[in-house]
Amino acid sequence: MFHLFVFVLSVRAGLNNGAFYNCSSLESVYYTGTDDEWNRISIGYSNFNLTDATRYYYSAEENYDGEHWHYDPVTNQPVVWSKESNE
Repeated sequence: MFHLFVFVLSVRAGLNNGAFYNCSSLESVYYTGTDDEWNRISIGYSNFNLTDATRYYYSAEENYDGEHWHYDPVTNQPVVWSKESNE
């Protein structure tokens, strides 16, 4: 299992063809932007390992839709917002 943290500084930045071609273990992408910003990134062909991975978007505020993450205050690691982990 491999998790990727994507920090794209600009939606004008793009990913070259095949940039993730050999990343078959990629399961999750923790993206610091929004869904709209992600969709504006030019992703070249043969990056199916990236585009098929489960994608999470950053939210500093609680968001339990299953699509957002935040930094754990103790470990400073990305964690998907979950009601169970906050109870």
